[in-house]
Amino acid sequence: MDYFEHLIDEIDSFTFSGWDFSYITETGRMQEVPVRWNYYSKIKPYLYNVDRLLDLGTGGGEKLSKFTPLPKETYATEGYKPNVEIAKKNLEPLGIQVIEVDGEEGPPYNSKLPFEDNYFDLIIDRHEAYCPREIYRILADDAHFITQQVGSTTECL
Repeated sequence: MDYFEHLIDEIDSFTFSGWDFSYITETGRMQEVPVRWNYYSKIKPYLYNVDRLLDLGTGGGEKLSKFTPLPKETYATEGYKPNVEIAKKNLEPLGIQVIEVDGEEGPPYNSKLPFEDNYFDLIIDRHEAYCPREIYRILADDAHFITQQVGSTTECL
């Protein structure tokens, strides 16, 4: 067996749960190029002045659960079915409502979110595809949308 096959066998032996990649990050196998800013440090100051927060595409909720304090009305969406139950387990004990959204087959993604117009003071999104028109619809006046993207399909402009 060559090294590549060994790595494939090793990965197959792990149980995938949420977006927890510690089995590669904690062993030094994954390296990220450092950026001059940190997504979480950009969001933190906004949490003190909002009543309603939405985390779009929360994964298993691993990242959102680390923020404190969270607004009383905090919501998270997730479209990947295996992550929905993980997110609920991680976030609902913290008072965060997890909402399963339809995993739309093609763009525009997240174009029909189940929220009222002008509802959120802050929407955060780390690596989730989004529809700018829908973000605009659910974002309150003078509110903020903070996103970190590695690539997004946003054809619904």
